[in-house]
Parts: sequence; C-alpha cells; structure tokens
Amino acid sequence: MALALFLMAVSWPALRSASAVSGPSIQETPEPTKEPAKEPTPPADDESDATEEEPQLQPQTKSGSTTVRIGLTGDGRTVELQAEGGLHVRDRNSGKDVWKHVLQGPTRVVLERRGAEPAAVFSVQVTSMADKSAAEALRDRLRAETKEVVEVSRHPDRNAWRVRVGQRGSRDEIRALEDQLREMGFSELWVVEEAGTGGPAPLLRLVDEAYNDMPVRSRALRVVAARRGRDVEVGGVPYRGTIEVLLTRGRRLQVVNVLGREDYLRGVVPKELGPEVFPEIEALKAQAVAARTYIEANRGQFAEDGYDICDTARCQVYGGRSAEHPLSDAAIEQTSGIIATFEGSPINALYTSTCGGHTEDLQNVFREMVGPYLKGVRCYPEQEILNGMRRMIRGCWTGPPVVLATGESIDDALAILEVLGVVRPGEAVVETMADPPAASVVGEWTEATLAAIGKKPPSGWEGGRELPNVAALADHLARALDWEGRIAQMLQSEDLPAFLADGQIASTPPASRATLAYMIKEGIVPRGVGGDAGVSRGLLARALHRIILRYEATGLRAAKHRGFAGESLTLRSGDETVTLHMAARMHLAVKDNQTLTPVAEYPLREGDPVEYHRSARGEIDYLSVEANRRGASDDRFSSVHTWEVRVAREDLEGKIKERVSIGRLIDLVPGKRGASGRIVDLKVVGSRGEFAFHGFGIETLLGLRETLFLVDRQRDKDGNVETFIFSGKGWGHGVGMCQVGAYGMALRGKKYEEILTHYYSQIALERR
Repeated sequence: MALALFLMAVSWPALRSASAVSGPSIQETPEPTKEPAKEPTPPADDESDATEEEPQLQPQTKSGSTTVRIGLTGDGRTVELQAEGGLHVRDRNSGKDVWKHVLQGPTRVVLERRGAEPAAVFSVQVTSMADKSAAEALRDRLRAETKEVVEVSRHPDRNAWRVRVGQRGSRDEIRALEDQLREMGFSELWVVEEAGTGGPAPLLRLVDEAYNDMPVRSRALRVVAARRGRDVEVGGVPYRGTIEVLLTRGRRLQVVNVLGREDYLRGVVPKELGPEVFPEIEALKAQAVAARTYIEANRGQFAEDGYDICDTARCQVYGGRSAEHPLSDAAIEQTSGIIATFEGSPINALYTSTCGGHTEDLQNVFREMVGPYLKGVRCYPEQEILNGMRRMIRGCWTGPPVVLATGESIDDALAILEVLGVVRPGEAVVETMADPPAASVVGEWTEATLAAIGKKPPSGWEGGRELPNVAALADHLARALDWEGRIAQMLQSEDLPAFLADGQIASTPPASRATLAYMIKEGIVPRGVGGDAGVSRGLLARALHRIILRYEATGLRAAKHRGFAGESLTLRSGDETVTLHMAARMHLAVKDNQTLTPVAEYPLREGDPVEYHRSARGEIDYLSVEANRRGASDDRFSSVHTWEVRVAREDLEGKIKERVSIGRLIDLVPGKRGASGRIVDLKVVGSRGEFAFHGFGIETLLGLRETLFLVDRQRDKDGNVETFIFSGKGWGHGVGMCQVGAYGMALRGKKYEEILTHYYSQIALERR
C-alpha cells in the first residue's frame, strides 16, 4: 500500500551481492510441508470439457518460482490485446481456441450487455471489523432493529469485514437511514455507491483487426503470444507470463496477468521506488523484500474475482515489463527469496511514500488491521550521525553584493563568468561594475563568451567597440551571435509593442527596435530598459551570462554530495562517483526556488543536491547547493515532504458530501494525534450535526495526501470559514517502511537489513 513515484533516467554502477552486506543474519528457512496453495478460482466457464492444457498455456516463469495472479486495472467493458506474430485466445479450462487459431493485429474483448445496465445502489457502511463473526453478529442485530437489508462483505485490501446497511437508488433516498443509524450510536458512517446487479448475464465478444467479431461462450479466456518468447500487450503495455480475461461476479471484464513472483517484482519495485530518482541499491533491496513479503502475506486478497492482488497503490503498483530497470532487477536478484517474517509468518509489509519524519502505529491508521511489527518510528539518524553528516564549507564571496541600477544582483552571474574565463577575478568587483566598459573589455568579454558557448566570431566582426547605450549593446550582441537573420525571421514589426513600452520605442533608433525587442524577449536585456539608457560593465556581464545560460554552456554538473575527505568532496552523478579537491578560490552559492545567492559559508550535508564546475586543474571552483527547506529527516529528499493546500469551504463541503450528509460544512476539529503527530480522530461539524472520522478515513474524506497536517482557517467578516488551509508533511498512509526514508538511510550507508529492521519492529529476514 504505497504510492508510486515519478521516474527519470540514469545508469547504474556495479553492485555487491546481497551475501556480502552486513546486518542481521538471514535464516535459510525451507517451506514447511503443507498442501499446495490453490489458485484463486475465477467464475465457472460455460464449457466444462476441461482437458490437459498445452505447454504454451503455462505461465512463463523461472524454475522454482512461485506463480502469482495480478489483476490489471481497466474499465471493465473492453480490453485491447496484441502480440508480435499474433495471439492464441483459448478457453482457459479446455484449452480450445474460441475463434481463429491465430488472431493477428489488435484484438479486442468486449463485454456485451443484454438489456439495460442495472442502476447504482447506495448503502451506508457502519463499520469495518477484523473479526468476521463479530461483523456477522452486528449484521444480525441491525437486520432486526432496522428491518433493512444488511450485508457483510470482505474488504480485500485490509483483510477486514465491512457491514453495510440498506439499498437505495440515490444519495437523497439514503439520507434518512443515515440519520437513523447515527441516532443508534454509529458515528463514523460512509455512504457507499456500488454497481447494481441483476438482468441477463452479459456475453463476451471478440473483435479482430478487420472489425470482424464473434460472440464466445467462455467466461474465462487465456491469451498467449502465438510466437514463443513474445509478450502479450494489454492496452499497449507488454506483460511477461500469460494473460487471462475473466467475467467477474460483478459482471465486468477483469484482465489477469499470470507470472512468476520474481518476474512480478521486476514490474513492481521500479514503480514503487524509482531507480532513476532514487538510485541507491540498498534502498531498492529493502523495497524488493518489502514488496516480495507483501505479495506473500496478501496472496489471494481478491480470490473471489480470480486474482491474488491488484496493480495499483491500493495494493502494490505494477507496470509490467515496460517498467523494469537494471538497478531494481539487481536488487531483486540479490535478495532472491528473502521475506520479512514475524513469529514465522510473512508480515503485512505496508509501506508509505514519504512519512514526514516519523511513521505511525498501525492501529491509529487502520484500526481493523493487526500487526504488532507496524509501530511508529522516527525517520531520522541518531544525533551523533546527524552531527557527522554536516560540515561548514566556505566560499570566496565576501560582499558587498554587486547590484545593477535595476536592483538585480549579479554576483552569481559574475562567478560563472569568472570560472568560464570570461572575466578575471580582479574585474568582478563592485567598484568597477558600475563603470562603462572600455572597447577592449567589450571585445575580450564577448570573444570569451563566444568561445564558451562554442561559436566563432562572424566574418569581419570587430568585437572591440564602445557601447554608448543599450540599443548599441543589443546590436553588438546580435552581430556577435550572428542573429540578424534569426531576428528578422522570428520577430515581426507588429510584435514590438509586446516587448517594448511606448517610451522604449520612442527612445530607440528605428533600426535597433526589433533587435532590442528580441533581446528583451530572450531575457538577455532586462525589461523596462530604454534603448538610450547607458551600459555598465555589470549590464554587459549580465547579458553575456544570459547568453551562456541560453546555450546551456555553464559546464555545471548535477550531483549528490556523498561525503568529505579532508578538503575534498565526494560527489555522485549518475553512475559516476568522484572525489574532488575544493579550489582555494571556490565560488559558493545557495539555490532556493531557482534563485542563486552567493554566500561566504554554508552547512553541507551528505545527500544534498549540488551543481559544480570543475576547473582545468580538476578542482571544484564553483559549487551551488540546493537549499535545505525540509530539515534533516531521512525522507527529506521527497518533493512532498512538506506541503500546503488551500481549499474553499464550498469545495471541501462538496467532497465530504460524497461520503456523508453533513449539510453545510461549518468547521473541522482535530482530536487525538498519534505518535507521529498524525490526526487519529477528526470531528466534522456540519449544519446537520457532528460527524466522527478515524485514521485513514480522514485522508480519504478530505482528499489530502496525508493525515499529518495542521488546519488553519480564513474567515469572512461574520466569522464563517471561507477557506481551509492544510499545512502537512508526507504522502501516503504513514505506516510501515518509509520509501524515501529508506533511500535516505541508504545514502548514509545503511544496508537493506538495517532499513527493514528499523521500520518493521521485531522481524526476522528469511530466505524461502
């Protein structure tokens, strides 16, 4: 139960085997002698003449691996299938072709309903319970007291039992029953909308690439590629193993991917913890063990509909073959067969994307679930480790800042120009930047800039010239860059008023207006500067720096800081790790919301994102550090470590009314908080009364990322709430392993065993 993370592309280094790492020992535990686990049974087929299946119908799995059945997300009405070389579509039980022996090109399975689709049914969920017998006892009591239809249904995500009362055709019709149940003492109620049942059973129809179609009697199809070794694509996504298309009890199409467990993990781990964004092998190993354990503990969750587990964050995100990545493949292979256990059984290995610095006790989030190993823990290093992770580094900036007449600081621009050899150290000082540049300076700086961006001066160009005004600066740069033709093509006379105010047009010679407008459009000349304004050294330097940025020629490399070695820094960029000495004259800047501010010193922490420039001598002569706005927790690398959401009262009221009839929303009142600070109980005050919600239900009710939040309010002149402001931390449910926290632990050298035993209390790691 985790949230997917966005991915970016990187390569990966050579890796040590799992057996070489330190940490708790892994027990080699054979499977106990027991009856073979039964496959979840889909609805019975119309054809009953089952025969021995052909070999190619078996899931393509590795020797000794365990087969799993994954329910793929779809619309329940149609599915498109194809494979290179065509498809075999057969009845799952008999193995017989249901139409052509080979179907070429895209083939669709379509659900054909006979008669009108049943209307939706609304009921009221009064509780979710861990014990089935207790749920059934409550059902019997409610039937007697309300005279309503009361049903107990299994909640597959949580292995719990839901008790739902009544069947109505609309939300308005169910409202009176809500009120009755609340008067009976049930405070946390949910209105649930479900698809109706009844009417004739639907048919399955196959449609080939030429739009020929054929109704089939089978209620369970098995689909394999006609050419051995090829994948079946579902909706354009390739999947290992085989594909089944089932008609569920709810009369919807369900696509199931049947494959080996380890192959399944190859499509899960990179979707749950992206190797490109979080390229730490130990974190990915921890994710692999958690995902492997989760499927073992939750196998058969959705057996009633013919599969083991779903493919979304409701279970574990699964992306098929196209999601696979070499680094996560290595993590899976190096932890092959290892699961986390508690008292000999696989744990329910819940995990969450970002915990905001502390995970939460299971019972405070999912009170109907059991798991003594799911206790809230801090997502921070120990204090002595924190102290060792931080070191003050110093740069050469001494101030005061160099500021243009427009008020813009150009200190960082001057630092980049210096390390690229455009300006010399003695030239980039506040005392000279306000002076007009001599012709020799204009020529030297411009030629050096052209060299930095990989361009040669145009034929006949003379760089050394005086710049009496900004119009002359624009003309000079256009000529140096050989942009005259570009400007004529990219800018029309009608465009000029979009970039030049009337005063700028009037103060600029007609021949220079288009050039000045284009330079303003590209950000090379500041907006609002007239063509007759004077040119300072600082303004020239700013323009040359903007040209370098436009051509992406700063020479900066992005990296993560990985540690100190004397006066050297260890930096990791992609699959490359280097240790570089800091130059005696090193420019240091802090990047905060894309603004770079030169500083004399800054506390650098291991894992901080940086950008650096390497001098001809191989030293770091420029370093920018991304400002730390998230503290020191191991999950600080997540973009949703902290967040804020503003919601208008009317919008939040509408969202809450999808679940419960509160009337007009008046206020939200947080109650008890858990070990991590997450809200355990929330009271919603409405015009129809006060309504109680608990744990994960709060997050669902409000549509927020987490329950680790504070509530602020903006009110109108009469004191009524107009806007709710939620200031929070984290993303997910907050229980179990913090995925980005695992990455943070791996960054500081922790092995996957240490990561798992930190987030899951009192567990053992066993190879089965």
